[in-house]
Amino acid sequence: MAGRYQDIGNILGNFIHGFRQGIIITDKNGLVTWVNESIQTTTGYSIDEFIGKTPGEVLQGKETNPLTVEEIRKGLRKGELVEVEILNYDKFGNKIWLDLQIFPVVNDENEITDFISIQHDISKLKEKNEKLESFNHIVSHNLINQVNNIHSLTRILSKYVTEGQKKYLTLLNISSNKLLETVSGLKSLLTIEKEGIDLQLELIPIKDFILKVTEGVLIGNSSVSITVDDESLGESDAILTNAAYLESIVHNLLTNAIKYRHPDR
Repeated sequence: MAGRYQDIGNILGNFIHGFRQGIIITDKNGLVTWVNESIQTTTGYSIDEFIGKTPGEVLQGKETNPLTVEEIRKGLRKGELVEVEILNYDKFGNKIWLDLQIFPVVNDENEITDFISIQHDISKLKEKNEKLESFNHIVSHNLINQVNNIHSLTRILSKYVTEGQKKYLTLLNISSNKLLETVSGLKSLLTIEKEGIDLQLELIPIKDFILKVTEGVLIGNSSVSITVDDESLGESDAILTNAAYLESIVHNLLTNAIKYRHPDR
């Protein structure tokens, strides 16, 4: 086994040994013959603790998905490229999420002699996605439910208030509708961020959009006025972008302008 390790070390050289991604090489039976420094640093296991064992024996734990493990085994048996995300554990019991690619190595007779596994540590990305999932749940349920409660309350109150008071309920409804649109847009952005899909782009009429956002800002700032110089904008002028992103940018610009304006203005 030591001779095998030495052979591979000579072939791969210092380049792959210092590779940032973790690399594990096994023989055709799946037993480890070599690992690089990155794997040893990430997992806490020395190369001697890997040699002669399967990577799963060393790294897998109680929350490792057995279906993922079976997918790996099936790919190895077929001699196919394997690409999975798998939860492993380091020597101290800490969870490590890995984006795993396993390539078969064949000889001149097209027989599998080894497998090379390249492993990217995606633990931070998984942690970020878990936080996004939690926040997405808050947005999807708590915030949207509260907005719907406001709608229900204003419908009930409209039966008992005077005509003069109804205008305030109307403003409350307009504000809650805009909040619902914003929350829905935020939910979409969170889903996009989590799943890594492309933003939904649409042509947005600039003039109407700015006026719409301005009206929403004024609802909560009745003591100020906003003048929009839109003479240079035509009705057909539009921008291809994501509506939620653009609304967030314009809304922040306006609210910050109000918040930090000169006291005499």
